[in-house]
Amino acid sequence: MIHFSWFPGLSYAASESGKKDKLPVGFSETIRKWIVLPTKLAKVENPVVTGQAMVETPMLLTKDGAAITLLNWSGEDISQLAVTARLSFKATRVESVQHGTLKFERRGRSVTFCVSLKAGDIVVVKE
Repeated sequence: MIHFSWFPGLSYAASESGKKDKLPVGFSETIRKWIVLPTKLAKVENPVVTGQAMVETPMLLTKDGAAITLLNWSGEDISQLAVTARLSFKATRVESVQHGTLKFERRGRSVTFCVSLKAGDIVVVKE
């Protein structure tokens, strides 16, 4: 059991070091690691993983595929964001709303692709 004797979420929110395009930036990497530590210790596998911190990746599943929303909270454009998604189906096509059809690599039911990301994008993975 993990118990924090402090408020990690409030501390994280207070750790911002400035604003960029009206969004807070510069959050503490150390506090972020403490916040996600319980999920790492429990060996929770995220459905979507990126190669960079501060990118939010909610995924919606339908009978026809998946929609992965990519939200960039880093305050900087990302030229090549690596994304891996664990799916319940075999992907046949990956399309970005911003960039069109993307090259992808399939490993079993997982799919990996790279995309440039400004503030946000939606990537549709078809079955």
